[in-house]
Amino acid sequence: MWVFPLSNWTELDLWEYIRAENIPVLPLYFAKQRPAVERDGALIVVDDDRLPLSPGKAPRMLRLASPSSAAIR
Repeated sequence: MWVFPLSNWTELDLWEYIRAENIPVLPLYFAKQRPAVERDGALIVVDDDRLPLSPGKAPRMLRLASPSSAAIR
């Protein structure tokens, strides 16, 4: 029989366990101000030259989680 003990944990359960066990959390997990542009309804972090910007377009500073994530309005 397969058992998945974390499958019924809530996010609060996980954070309480992390705190109780003093498990370090990477700062990338937390949201902070990051430069982002909107493309087709998705907010994309612009932190290097891989994403070409349209002429006259500049990224806005938005509060987002990790740089690898995208947000949707």
